[in-house]
Amino acid sequence: MTAQNLDDRASAGALTPGTGTPGNGTPGNGTPEQAMEEHYRLPVHWLKEYRIRRFNREEKQRIVFRLLASAGATRADDRPDGVDFLDVGCGDGRWRDDIATRRAPGSRIAGVDHSERAIAFARLICPDHTFTVSSGSQLDFPDHSFDLVSAIEVIEHVPDGSEETFLAEIFRVLRPGGALIFTTPSIRAPMPPTHYRHYTLDRLQDLHRDAGFDVVETRGFMRRCVGRSRWVVDWLNEFPLLWKIGRYYHRESDPGVATCLIVLARKPKAP
Repeated sequence: MTAQNLDDRASAGALTPGTGTPGNGTPGNGTPEQAMEEHYRLPVHWLKEYRIRRFNREEKQRIVFRLLASAGATRADDRPDGVDFLDVGCGDGRWRDDIATRRAPGSRIAGVDHSERAIAFARLICPDHTFTVSSGSQLDFPDHSFDLVSAIEVIEHVPDGSEETFLAEIFRVLRPGGALIFTTPSIRAPMPPTHYRHYTLDRLQDLHRDAGFDVVETRGFMRRCVGRSRWVVDWLNEFPLLWKIGRYYHRESDPGVATCLIVLARKPKAP
């Protein structure tokens, strides 16, 4: 589920990065961590998707997998038996399961999330996969363990002051030359109660470079759709064929106007 899916639960205005002010939410929700745990009362990413929501997920995945393929990030040249992949902030396991269907034969895939409830759902729904309760800011893996790491809509849930540590840990567990695929809401996206902040493209690129990554490519996904436009798109979603009009808002967009930012970065190879 993207940040836009979460907009159904909140319509507060976007904040500038670094304010340290979480989304408004509803009274009694407490911190974004508590709001996220409440969010996982159900395996939300596995619930039935209705037309435009399914298109949203599949279109975003198309962009992500195209970036990975163009960078050769789904294979390791020195290991023809596949790659070692880690999904940080895997939640209930939906994205990790989706990428598992596209892995090279012999690839090894792991998922971690700080939410015990989310990991319990992931283990129940995907019993053949490996899931671990772990903080993204303190990964329980040796240095240079993975060829590919993903953090799909995760850093906006990381508490203020821990963004740098979060990226430093990903950098640590990646092998030299390994890739990171990273998505997060931009400041154009409404702020739900489960998020600490949203990002500008410049801030996001600076965070990656400060952690030691080379930023390979950036993309934007979705346009802001609120107010009357949002009402029309939701209404059209009830009708066969007409729902497709709403796809205008759920496509790849210029990062300057997009509500979701996608970054492909690499850990430099050893000299």
